[in-house]
Amino acid sequence: MKSKKAKVDTSQQLHQSILSDKKPLILSLIVAIVAFGVFANSLKGDFVYDDNRQILMNPLIQNPQLYTKALFSDVWAFKGDGNIAVSNYWRPTFVAWMIINFQLFGTEPFGWHLTNVLLHAFVSLLIFLLLYKLWGADLFSAFAISLIFAVHPVHVESVAWISGAPDLLAAVFLLASFWCVSKKANPKSSDYDLFYFLSVFFYAIAIGSKEIVFLCFLIHYLIFRYFHEKSQVKAIKLTLPFFTISLLYFVIRYQIIGAFSYAPEDSTDLKGAFLTAPTIFLFYLKQIALPVKLCANYSVQPVESLDFSSFFMPLILSAFILLLMALVARKSSLQKIGLMLFLLPLIPAMNASFFPRDNIVHDRYLYLPLLGFLMLILPELKNFVLRFETPAIVGKPERIGVGLLMLITLLLSLKTISYNQVWLDDLSVWEHAVRTDSGSASSWVQYGAELLERNRFEEAEQAYNRAIEIKPSTLALLGRGRSLIGQKKFDSAVEDLKKIIEKPTDELDLYQLFQSYEAIAIAYTEKGEPEKALEVLLQARKRLPIYYASLTVKTAIVLYQLNRKQEVLQELETVKERAKRELMPESKSVFFRLGLLYAEMGRKTEARANLQEFLRFSTSFKNKVTVREREIALEYLNKLK
Repeated sequence: MKSKKAKVDTSQQLHQSILSDKKPLILSLIVAIVAFGVFANSLKGDFVYDDNRQILMNPLIQNPQLYTKALFSDVWAFKGDGNIAVSNYWRPTFVAWMIINFQLFGTEPFGWHLTNVLLHAFVSLLIFLLLYKLWGADLFSAFAISLIFAVHPVHVESVAWISGAPDLLAAVFLLASFWCVSKKANPKSSDYDLFYFLSVFFYAIAIGSKEIVFLCFLIHYLIFRYFHEKSQVKAIKLTLPFFTISLLYFVIRYQIIGAFSYAPEDSTDLKGAFLTAPTIFLFYLKQIALPVKLCANYSVQPVESLDFSSFFMPLILSAFILLLMALVARKSSLQKIGLMLFLLPLIPAMNASFFPRDNIVHDRYLYLPLLGFLMLILPELKNFVLRFETPAIVGKPERIGVGLLMLITLLLSLKTISYNQVWLDDLSVWEHAVRTDSGSASSWVQYGAELLERNRFEEAEQAYNRAIEIKPSTLALLGRGRSLIGQKKFDSAVEDLKKIIEKPTDELDLYQLFQSYEAIAIAYTEKGEPEKALEVLLQARKRLPIYYASLTVKTAIVLYQLNRKQEVLQELETVKERAKRELMPESKSVFFRLGLLYAEMGRKTEARANLQEFLRFSTSFKNKVTVREREIALEYLNKLK
């Protein structure tokens, strides 16, 4: 009997052991499935906001011959001629990711959304495995941190918005770097060298995804110091390659961008950035703890003066919170890393001088910092709950903890699923933004642009008026000018648009200046004054040589209306080679206009050749003008057979 009972006990123990071994696997799968599930309704979304230009109208990621230029240019180089930087962002990993996605999915948004959601699910899974397998977190803490991270609604901007992918890519490769360097391989084995090399490599890929990673080499130091128990000197030596990668990245970036940073139009200075930092810090803490008010833009403004309510009170509160965080971080190595992972990626995003005044905070900057915050705080909350354990209620604190986790997860998931719906199309994004935070001029500008796109001119004008009331800007004046043209209020439109072109060139975004000249020319043409339109366009060509071919197309249209067809032909033929190099969709219309002109002149061979060239160069552009021109080009080609 004893032998039989012993066998039964052994069998039960073995069964429990197998279940225990499977538990981490089951929990990790739950995390990944939940992460995918809460963002699944974003898969039906369209291209929105920056996606429309960064993907649909970006030849750098569409044309294999331009891939090298794409990887060694700033992200927005396609807005110019590809030879000058037009933004502060050099992100070769993200650009490579867009190239791959374009090759796989083209202009169908579903695949792009799917890869974003899969990246987020993988990040959530990697967090659980890293915390539990390598960083010594207990099973419940690892599950709680990764689960809350997976469903938190501040991630919607990074996951549901295709152009939010840099945050996801940076997280994947940074965590992969941590994983490789956290493996406790024998220092004398070949595996050790391999994992160390991979860690450095993944860190380089991470910083190429988004600049916010550049301070995270300090976390590698903590890993060597606490998880490998290296001396301070050895930990510093092992960290040096990661520091070198950060330094090298900024050297190359400086060569490509041409400066450390370009100040956006209407940005604050370094003094304003310093005064604003406590306000930004508290804003991000609020978004983590109470993610109730979420939208694409917020009306948080730079702090300009040393008064108590706007600077000293936020400073004192921020300092107190940071002190508490530092005290909590002293309790474990995991929490020390958590504090650093919260602060280091957030520090660059807290420099308000990098952004326009109306765009100094965004939820997407919390993607990695949220993980650090959870690593710092959740173990402390768990220990707090466990303090209530007494012999009379053994086991209840654990059940309370699980219950709280499930409740928090449910509430956050519902908010995330609901907010995903906002990001399905442009109009819903900006309608929601102006309803949620009506004080953001930038949101009103974007809302006006969507109304303008739908030919709702009067409503668009009202939106732009609201933006200008809050904060006048080039985009607001440009948008209002266009909406006035739509209402045939040409004189008022020209008055607005001239305010833009009269500004010094170095104070303007060159593409917005190009659009302003174009809009003035349209106003004069529709008003019946083509000579004035021609004068404006010729002035624009001198001032904006990077858009020479695109502006020549506009010039040719006006010359045609003036029945100066020989000049049209000469102008267009002269810029054909330049049109091939320029990246703007408008530049490819050189071939379209030439094709039509040659067809009109009865020169069918030249007409066919130019129309075919136009179709080849404009294959993936999805702006309305190019799409319509492609339809006309195909019709003409059929007639010319």
